[in-house]
Amino acid sequence: MAALAASAPASADADTPFATLDRVGRHSTVGAQLSFGVIDAEGVDGFVRFDLHGQFDVAPRLSIYSAIAISQGFTELDDELGLSNLDLGIHYRVSAGRRAKLVVRGGLLLPTASDDGDAFFSNLLGSFTRVTDTAMIVPDSTWARLSLNYLYTGRRVFLQGDFGVDIAIVADGDNPDPLLHFNGGLGITLSGATLAFELANVVFTEGEDNWDTTFSTVVRFGGSHVQPYAGVILPLDEDLDVFVFTVGIAGPL
Repeated sequence: MAALAASAPASADADTPFATLDRVGRHSTVGAQLSFGVIDAEGVDGFVRFDLHGQFDVAPRLSIYSAIAISQGFTELDDELGLSNLDLGIHYRVSAGRRAKLVVRGGLLLPTASDDGDAFFSNLLGSFTRVTDTAMIVPDSTWARLSLNYLYTGRRVFLQGDFGVDIAIVADGDNPDPLLHFNGGLGITLSGATLAFELANVVFTEGEDNWDTTFSTVVRFGGSHVQPYAGVILPLDEDLDVFVFTVGIAGPL
């Protein structure tokens, strides 16, 4: 029996099998993600970022979720550890077919992000890991988060699509402009693993240089229980030379 369990296909249903898209799994989960960034820029070597996240079912279709991150930059500055805003909210799931679900997310980003200049710069570097959560690093601000997510889990193929908006409702000074994000992921289930390809975007609704995009490839191992994963994240900006390696673990509660 142990041998059968070890050879079982990795499940795309135990948790969202993507590393850079919205975290909208189908079940109660908890996870952690550690990312290492290398940046080829004057005075900047890279960063480390650690994410902790969880989703907890409170009814058959309703979950509460939370996430927070810390980042450490490595630069010529007086580097300081940066703490993100605290992400809290709910997911409501409805059926969109036999193998598909729609998830409506509503949440708040509470103002816990570091506002010191050096700590904020650490957060800014770490945001390359998850551009869809860019609002999590904006200090002295509270944000409303709304999104619609599509999840499809087939026998060998799984998909996710996200569209959302983050709106600053309280800020120190003028409110930042809203941030839009839309993401897509495609994955295949292999023997004992999943392989996913991800495209994550954030759109700044003010200014000319208003679009950040990352492409990621992630391999996740294990069955329907604890699932370690590893991947690479590449910003698609010709002016940036950034490489991010990420590892993590997630599993059902």
